[in-house]
Amino acid sequence: MFSRVRLAALVVGVSLLGASSSFAAVIGVSSRAALNPTDSVVWSDLGGDLTALPVPTNTTSTNGVGVTVDGPDALALFAGSTFNADFLASDVVLSTYNLDEAEGVFGAMRLTFATGQRGAGAQIQSNTAGNFIGAIRAYGTGGNVLFGYAAGGTNNQNGDGSALFLGLLSDANDIFAIEFDILTGNGFAINDVSLTRTPDVPEPVSLTLVLLGAGLAVSRRRRR
Repeated sequence: MFSRVRLAALVVGVSLLGASSSFAAVIGVSSRAALNPTDSVVWSDLGGDLTALPVPTNTTSTNGVGVTVDGPDALALFAGSTFNADFLASDVVLSTYNLDEAEGVFGAMRLTFATGQRGAGAQIQSNTAGNFIGAIRAYGTGGNVLFGYAAGGTNNQNGDGSALFLGLLSDANDIFAIEFDILTGNGFAINDVSLTRTPDVPEPVSLTLVLLGAGLAVSRRRRR
């Protein structure tokens, strides 16, 4: 059972999930395909099954974006088959879990990106079988909350890839951090994080200079 203090914290946490700002239009998405990802954070790059990681941990995405993973007191990697949830057996997942104490760790996991992203998301499962409530939240520059939501999931321990997906998609590359959590249970895991980023478009002044330079080059060729 939850203590009154912990229950109060959860109520506050749920209310904050709806917080938003006028700086971005961010929506929740329930599938990896809906993100139309262009990049990913692959946990197997950090190690294999039953690997304890320091907190915080630094890594890079497939496209070279720096990522800092912070959160509770302990993080560990598991093979999907070892974690025994609805991830694929071939997945390598990152869990809020203390291998020394052999127990889940309560607390959110935050991923901070060196470069702003348009979208991010991953599948999530509680450390124990049964129903849970998963949550995700996006942060912009200065740590302002852009948007967040919670959804119910179930850890059926089927190993079939049906784990709950939580994702967020913005109308700009303004997501600089995302946070995963569960509002019920003690600890959770996520699989590889998909990222979406829209290619940078030159500003009007820069574009004008590029076109001017191209025009001068053509003019010089004609004179020759």
